[in-house]
Amino acid sequence: MSDHTRKVAFAGAATLLVSLALLLGARGSAPAGRQSAPAPSSLVIERTPPLPTPSRIVQPAPTRTVHAPQTAHREREPGLAPAVVPDAGRAAATTARAFVHGYVPYSYGRAGADRIRGAAPPLVNALREAPPRVPAAVARARPRLVTVRAEAATGDRDVLIVAAVDDGQRRYDVRLTVHHAADRWVVTEIRG
Repeated sequence: MSDHTRKVAFAGAATLLVSLALLLGARGSAPAGRQSAPAPSSLVIERTPPLPTPSRIVQPAPTRTVHAPQTAHREREPGLAPAVVPDAGRAAATTARAFVHGYVPYSYGRAGADRIRGAAPPLVNALREAPPRVPAAVARARPRLVTVRAEAATGDRDVLIVAAVDDGQRRYDVRLTVHHAADRWVVTEIRG
């Protein structure tokens, strides 16, 4: 990119920023008797088209508004996941480890569902009815559990656990929801 092109691009960007600042400043300084426009009923995404090739006169590019379909929940910035109490995290991870030691061989077709420990009865029934199977290309691999860690508290009695499995050909995560009920931890959901 030439020095002249850089200067033109910088001037265009600066003009755009100044225009936006003036526009936002004008919105905030409306007279007290005048009401602001109602918020749109759907999420509004503003996009700026790419800048045209440089010319002698630089003008800010117009923006266009695209309305996204309205959703049931408003989007928000992701926050930090709720922390896991250390004792609860260790207990949930222990249950998850016992579950994964039975589940992984079952998903590779090397063990029956009766070998799966630490799972809620509805989950075991669902696994029996629709057995998870790895692709045929990796079915002969030798999977091993690499790590099990508590990632976040997802409710008053739920902990999200991430177990990393390596079968020599690939490494993947198995995400588990472990629930505390009746003085014991049980795996209630599996993803991955």
